[in-house]
Amino acid sequence: MIGNTNAHRHIYDKLSQIAPTILTAGNSSDGRWKQELRLYAAALDRTDAVQPLLNDYNQRVEKLKQQLKQADGLQVSVILTAQNWIAFYTKTSFPGSVLQDVGLAHPPIQDIEGKSWVQVSQEDLQSIDGDAIFLLHVASDKMPGSFTVNQFVKNPLFAQLKAVKQGRVYQVDAEVWHLGSNILGANRILDDLFKYLVENTH
Repeated sequence: MIGNTNAHRHIYDKLSQIAPTILTAGNSSDGRWKQELRLYAAALDRTDAVQPLLNDYNQRVEKLKQQLKQADGLQVSVILTAQNWIAFYTKTSFPGSVLQDVGLAHPPIQDIEGKSWVQVSQEDLQSIDGDAIFLLHVASDKMPGSFTVNQFVKNPLFAQLKAVKQGRVYQVDAEVWHLGSNILGANRILDDLFKYLVENTH
């Protein structure tokens, strides 16, 4: 069995009695997905399958970099909302790691080490603004108050944000951007970056 210490540490003993169990040090929202991919492959005796997957990912990253050259210096904010609170994702988060690969910067105020995301006051507009905002939406009752992009931009408070004024707030799937900490999720984030930052500018 394969899991991570964040979610499965407390039941490791029980799991290991059922089958050989490996827990990684990461969790569903941090940026260590490449290391975990290699560990999982080694555990399953499939190390030969890892490099082709990463090569394909890296080729897509380089292609996107070339297409984003005109967006040099663009600062991207990735945020998640719920009832009465809001959080931004740091450069060491899962989505932050993909943004770093592509060469997209976070606003400097978000450059926080050791945390995947940081909860802030909804009034702390400086912490969540950017040239573009990717708004993680939870399309279920799992997280009441999760804004859609229409709700977000129509909110009088968030209407003050630079990204809102420039029409650069993009709604993306929280299941992918927050929980999809693997090669499949990383490629889905690349899809969204291409869709919103390349296709939308042509």
